[in-house]
Amino acid sequence: MKQSGFTLIEVLIALAIFGILIVLVLNLQTSVIGFTDAQNNAALRLQGLNEVGGYLGDRVKTAQAVRDGITVDGEVCQMSAAAPCLAVVLPTLNPDCGTDVPVNWTLHAFRYVARSAIPAAEKTPAPGLDTASAGAYGLKETQVPLTDPAVPTTCTAVAPPSNTASYMGTARSGYVTDNLTLVAGQNAFSYATTGGKNLVTLRLRTVSSSRNGLVYTPVSGSYELQVYARNVK
Repeated sequence: MKQSGFTLIEVLIALAIFGILIVLVLNLQTSVIGFTDAQNNAALRLQGLNEVGGYLGDRVKTAQAVRDGITVDGEVCQMSAAAPCLAVVLPTLNPDCGTDVPVNWTLHAFRYVARSAIPAAEKTPAPGLDTASAGAYGLKETQVPLTDPAVPTTCTAVAPPSNTASYMGTARSGYVTDNLTLVAGQNAFSYATTGGKNLVTLRLRTVSSSRNGLVYTPVSGSYELQVYARNVK
């Protein structure tokens, strides 16, 4: 009479097959998780890029003047420089006087600053971006008041100041972002009058550090945004 059951060899074969299946499932799970993380990180980088572009675009749209080749607190602000800088003159509006009564004027200068030169307290921790080879920059915004910074009690509009070559007296400064990079052969900022329109072109690209090395967004080239400076005369 035959005995039912599994032989030792059959049990070992079953365990081996089961082990292979477990490895395949774990590898698949790891791949899925890795892909999901990569997609989420890419979405976050793209969102950050859009936020920077939107912030700069809003400043350009309301600018009364776009300035190039000037000096801001002793530093040259030039669009085509190795560390480019965009300067715009913006009105300060009194909310009690409506949306079209400028009571003050401020110069906003947006300058690329090497990330390694940014104080640790003012940047997001990312050691992989602090080396020269990473080519990472922060975008520093410097605000210089051009008229009396005190908001007047009346709703009398203040005329925009005349353009000058040098601006002094920083009222506020801070970093819009700290993970931009420059694309060789491209200017991060450019300004031109085309077809009667004053267009500021923003070319932005971010860099981040991962366990597989540096990651760029976009992967190649830059994110280009053209903004109509509608208030520039």
